[in-house]
Amino acid sequence: MTNFDRSASRAQSASFKWQITNQPEHYDVTAMTVADMDFETPSFIFDHLIPRSHVLGYDAVDDAYFNSIINWQQRHQQIALQKDEIIPLTGVLPGLSYAIRALSQPEESVLVFTPVYNPFFAAIKGAHRNLLAFDLSLQEDGQYHIDFEALEKVFHSQPIPLMVICNPQNPSGHVWSKEDLNHLIELAKHYNSRIIADEIHQDLVYNPREFTSFLTLPEADQYGLVLTAATKTFNMPGIKNAYMLIKDATMRDQIQAIISGEFGDDTVSTFGYRATTAALTYGEQWHDDLMTYLDHNRHAAFNLFKQSKITAMWPQATYLMWLDFSATGLDDATIADKLVNEAKVELNDGARYGEAGAHWFRLNFATQTAQMTTAIERIIHVFG
Repeated sequence: MTNFDRSASRAQSASFKWQITNQPEHYDVTAMTVADMDFETPSFIFDHLIPRSHVLGYDAVDDAYFNSIINWQQRHQQIALQKDEIIPLTGVLPGLSYAIRALSQPEESVLVFTPVYNPFFAAIKGAHRNLLAFDLSLQEDGQYHIDFEALEKVFHSQPIPLMVICNPQNPSGHVWSKEDLNHLIELAKHYNSRIIADEIHQDLVYNPREFTSFLTLPEADQYGLVLTAATKTFNMPGIKNAYMLIKDATMRDQIQAIISGEFGDDTVSTFGYRATTAALTYGEQWHDDLMTYLDHNRHAAFNLFKQSKITAMWPQATYLMWLDFSATGLDDATIADKLVNEAKVELNDGARYGEAGAHWFRLNFATQTAQMTTAIERIIHVFG
């Protein structure tokens, strides 16, 4: 059993997540922001980073890499893949950029469901596409839903060649159902659209919630693709590796042409592909241990917030908790200031994920239980 209680403190270090602690006035702040974990990256990954030759030259991605992805996706997500249906990437966001450029034209609309991971906005605008935000509906069950009647009206009013869906959803941890995804595919068929499914958190889904990968659905391969990675699951985002899963040969050729022609070098890091291979080959037990620990933290955090003015959305997946501060009666700037300067905790402000995220903040609970509990208790003490 992996000991996730062992401290791997990154305060006052080069960690992007913990950079606030390098400011003398904030050295004692607990960072619960950027989506990486305060757990040591598993040792079996470090054991496989260096090539046998000990020469860090240009390496071709080998069959072990592709086989590790094929086997993991079949075992965990029930996706049957061939080697040529996998495009290695340096990250999900570069893959998103390639797909946007290949599957739409400048000034055309790309629809996203907000609030959502904010770098989507930059990728769309950077490709000179029109960002079309469709706000999710918060229902009585406390979860986000897609108002498909309203969504169809949007499709009926204008051409939308491309949608981007985040599943599991970031920042809320919501998991989109098979019915939701099938409905999106029907819209894509009817309105000649395509779907990019960001599934980077696909291996962080809690029982009994069932996760449906986009490519397991009938006809999905004709209308879209999946972007994912092992980096979130195994806490190694710094190695810069991800992969695109795409079955349609025409779409695949269009994207490969963009990568080769517009971006030139489509090679990936030696460390990246070796780390991914090790993670997906040797990581079963570590993954099981991780999910047990995160599930305990999920329950503990949610139960703490139930005793406060702050309403937490129950995360069905990820290690992110979406917190509604509306009942405090404070504006977002005041909340952020009080979090850092009084509660001594840094969270992500929800407005960065779109206008629908106002008065919400995102908390990362992938840390030692004791540290998480202390931080949440300080938040509750300040905000009631």
